[in-house]
Amino acid sequence: IDGNTFTVFYDGDETPVRIVGVDAPELSESRFEEARDTLAELIEGRTVMLKFTERKKRNDFGQLLAEVPIENCNVAD
Repeated sequence: IDGNTFTVFYDGDETPVRIVGVDAPELSESRFEEARDTLAELIEGRTVMLKFTERKKRNDFGQLLAEVPIENCNVAD
């Protein structure tokens, strides 16, 4: 969806995930496309693990809040 949010199938539903610790540009901001494309390169076509670290599993927008470790690193790093 953008540089810090993407969609997964979770509990049988297509669900947005907000990556904890990532502050990416919004649609109207510069470098939005670069951030979105970078995240897509990291996760597209892969099975990702969601690491829930917040007390709340979802934010007020219904997005899951999670860290996303990939190949011994965290997408937020």
